[in-house]
Amino acid sequence: MDNQEFMARLKKLIRKLPHEEYNEAVNYYEQFFADGGQINETPEQAAKNILADYTLKKPSPNAIWILLSLPVSLPLAIVALSIVFVGYALLLSFFALAIAITGAGVGSVFGGFAVMAQHFPTMMFMVGTGLIEFALGLLSFNGIIKLAGLINEGLSTVFSKLIRRSWQ
Repeated sequence: MDNQEFMARLKKLIRKLPHEEYNEAVNYYEQFFADGGQINETPEQAAKNILADYTLKKPSPNAIWILLSLPVSLPLAIVALSIVFVGYALLLSFFALAIAITGAGVGSVFGGFAVMAQHFPTMMFMVGTGLIEFALGLLSFNGIIKLAGLINEGLSTVFSKLIRRSWQ
């Protein structure tokens, strides 16, 4: 590959650089070839080196904004994670409450049958109350599972939007 082909290929590969950086790189290689230098790399390797040098010279504006916003964004992130943690803890406590209500219902039904021989109206009251508790416990399981699904879906949507926005 001669110098003109090398320069044509290199110019195509680095055309996305800012005008000043582009001209600096092109002038460097043109001067290098004018001085009789022989290149030992392909245009792709040269372009890769030029682009790597440019990214090292110029930190991205996103990185600067991230560093400047850390004193505010870090506490906000901690608060957001705390809210998520508290939400899941609340969900877990609702789940435990549903288990307790269902268990109390089962216990009331068995307790009612245990007092059947002693006082029949008490047995009817305990069995009826136990069945109501059992039904409420089962219904609350359904609601808790749907609530957990909504919370997970909402959190995944929020976090995916935040992550997508931060990488743009």
